[in-house]
Amino acid sequence: ESDCANKISTGSTERSATLHSNMVDKELALYEKIVTALPANSWHRQNLPAWKNSRALHERAYCLMNDKNYQAAESFLLEAQAFDINDTSCARAWSIYQNLLGTVELKLEKTAEAERHYKLALQNDLLAAQGGPESADVARDFGYLAALYQKQGKLADADKLLSQALEMDRQILGD
Repeated sequence: ESDCANKISTGSTERSATLHSNMVDKELALYEKIVTALPANSWHRQNLPAWKNSRALHERAYCLMNDKNYQAAESFLLEAQAFDINDTSCARAWSIYQNLLGTVELKLEKTAEAERHYKLALQNDLLAAQGGPESADVARDFGYLAALYQKQGKLADADKLLSQALEMDRQILGD
């Protein structure tokens, strides 16, 4: 049985499953309150039950990843993605989930799938940046791809991406 059935660890802090469940319930209740104030035709208002289900699937996947049960986490993330695919209002969250899926795929030695998810996140974040100032999200995506390329032995490609990410971070932070 998953260790997360009894606790959820964040760093060195352990919280009981009940406390964590209460926190998620409060978050969902707050979200529901915000969503009901949106226009009736908004994506979130129309899809609130699906979003709640997606959120629960993501929480379970995080828990399984914490237990290093990547195979089970993968199935929850893929199921959650089916709900999230139509949500165009939160591109950043979608990219984060693509990177999360990529990380799980990489842990499972599915490098082609990992690369696909990392590139989808990068493509999405590049579109969101609209050619504007350097993006911390794009720099993050470069880091994920670089880790994959490093694992594959493509060190020149990894170095190029990490250099670009570092330069973006310097521009953003003014250093």
